[in-house]
Amino acid sequence: MKVISFSKASFAEALVNSYSNADVIRNKRHFTYFMKYLGPDGLSARTMVIEDEYVSKDYLHDYASYYAFCFQHYDKFCRRVHFFDEDFSATDLQTALLNPTEEELWKHYLGFIVVKPIPVTVVGYTVLKVYPDKDHSGLRHFWSLRDYKIHFFGKELILNSLAFQEQDSVLAACATTAIWCMLNKASIDFHTKLKVPSEITRDAAALSNDGSRLFPNKGLDVLQICQAINNSGLAPEVWGANIRHKDASGKWDHFVTTAYLKRILYAYEMIGIPIILGIKVPTPKGYGYHAVTVSGHKMMAESELPATLSGFNAEKIEKIYVHDDQFGPFAWVKFMNDGVGIESPWTTDHKKKWPTYVVNVIVSLYPKIRISYDHIEMIVIGLDGILRRAFKLPDTAAVFWDIKLNYSEDFKRHVTASSIDNEEKIMLIEKSMPKYIWVATCYFGEQKAIEFTFDATDVNNGMLGLDVICFFDPDVKQHLFLYIKEQPADLATLFQSTGGNAYIQHLLDQLG
Repeated sequence: MKVISFSKASFAEALVNSYSNADVIRNKRHFTYFMKYLGPDGLSARTMVIEDEYVSKDYLHDYASYYAFCFQHYDKFCRRVHFFDEDFSATDLQTALLNPTEEELWKHYLGFIVVKPIPVTVVGYTVLKVYPDKDHSGLRHFWSLRDYKIHFFGKELILNSLAFQEQDSVLAACATTAIWCMLNKASIDFHTKLKVPSEITRDAAALSNDGSRLFPNKGLDVLQICQAINNSGLAPEVWGANIRHKDASGKWDHFVTTAYLKRILYAYEMIGIPIILGIKVPTPKGYGYHAVTVSGHKMMAESELPATLSGFNAEKIEKIYVHDDQFGPFAWVKFMNDGVGIESPWTTDHKKKWPTYVVNVIVSLYPKIRISYDHIEMIVIGLDGILRRAFKLPDTAAVFWDIKLNYSEDFKRHVTASSIDNEEKIMLIEKSMPKYIWVATCYFGEQKAIEFTFDATDVNNGMLGLDVICFFDPDVKQHLFLYIKEQPADLATLFQSTGGNAYIQHLLDQLG
């Protein structure tokens, strides 16, 4: 065990191994990223503790699968580097470890980076605190964090974060690492197995995507990503491009618009599983394909909102945070004004600052969740039309919608704390509900007006809805009931893709 001060030089030396010297380390994108992440503008690390001969389960499994069979004598032990935002000596640390009542030092713990004993791709299993929200806006939301138990020389520490590691170009490419990040949370929430990268790559296919052998790995395509997710016990939900657009290199391609991306991310965040993005990134040779894992987002402050917004609160997302195995954890990604491009670390790293583009969105779900976001959005568009007609609202009226997949028990807690009358609260709390529900909430300006719930485990043809809840005026239900009853045929055209007259009758049953 060594205790040393954190600096650029000492950090580079801490990441050195027999195959990668300090110059190699300093030239890595990860080193630049972590220096900023751990530096004064980030976690403000001041001391490092070096733990040699550390056994990393992820690396040990990969070692047994591949490196042990190499002619070169690769080591099976790693190094683990711990970080603190406090100055202390080796004697101070030993005193704290021997004192069971000592708590002050552990409040300054920032996390660790495992250093693998292989060439170049040295950044292994990494768990670090999320960098502070310096403007204290409270607008950041990381939905994918979990508690990690860290055993530090006999002391158990708890850190809330999401694990990260650099892709191993032999056993795992970027998509494998993105799936591994996702499983770090899903393994807790959905009791799936947290597999090591080599297992994930094998789950993806028997061969590489060009028909050659799987190891060394050349990357996974969307079908292989979905196969690996499926073999992990989850069901992949995939969204492809919804617009044709010319990228910065001048080539036409198909991308996901930023508005659509925001709505999908916002819709699935309550479930808490990281979301995988297939992206097109600028490189010195043009554009290449890559995969990252979304772990959270930041909303715009009310003072920063543009004058024109669509009817979805999701449009207020200002940036998202991704685990990018080529840079580091919680890397921020901003949305550009053209409605298609995003500003990622790849954009910043590119000499001409070319945009990054999203090609696919892949959400990993519990298999019983069968109703997707698109089904609910179609219904919400119809409901929006009914509300605007019923209350004679102009197209410019500030009517916004939240569409979110949620746990029914969380929804019931939300109902308990709401402003509806106690009789309706009891009715909803005592009602038997599926574990997963869709909740579509309509706001008139800042005021929550009405909420519609749907069974997320139903089949498409039977998915009409569960309840309609009115928040600010009990007469709203009666007004809607009378309006819909008077002209059902006209309104049925708003729901042609979701049942037509059957959906209108459902609304009448719920409102009456």
